[in-house]
Amino acid sequence: MVHIPPEEFDLKFYGIGKIVINWGAIEEFISACVIFLYHKCNGKNTITCKKSGMPRTQFSRKLAFLNEMFQLPILAQYSDEGLKLICRAEWLSKHRDTIVHGAVVEFKPDILKFSKHIYDDITKKTCKPKFEYFEYTLNDLVKYENMMMGLASDLGLFVQRLLKELGNQQLDLQ
Repeated sequence: MVHIPPEEFDLKFYGIGKIVINWGAIEEFISACVIFLYHKCNGKNTITCKKSGMPRTQFSRKLAFLNEMFQLPILAQYSDEGLKLICRAEWLSKHRDTIVHGAVVEFKPDILKFSKHIYDDITKKTCKPKFEYFEYTLNDLVKYENMMMGLASDLGLFVQRLLKELGNQQLDLQ
């Protein structure tokens, strides 16, 4: 573990805590949207779900499902906004993954350096971890924290609107 002076610890990690909290809201709203559209629009007939069932945990599968759903004519009026939200979530998820799953390996006054291991193919016995390194300034953390807070808010409003406008309708892909 990298030593971080106590007087700087709160400042550095406060932003990371806010990223984690905001990401929890993002995940919840994405999951609510997946569940609602899966049941409301017969989502089991999508290519994503025919391959491996309803996406329950893996974030990238949830986004793939939503991407497929928002391309359907039945959801045309939500398509632009839904696809833009998915794009924002996908882009921010890369930073969230590094910050949450990475390890702080270097501490400088205004920079935290994270390492994150990646594997080529964990099913192979010859698989060896590789490490990628990412540096985040305090300004970067604040920027991503604010972007995630904005995305969480936008997703919440979008999902509420979907539930309100489509909640009493019977929609079917077939």
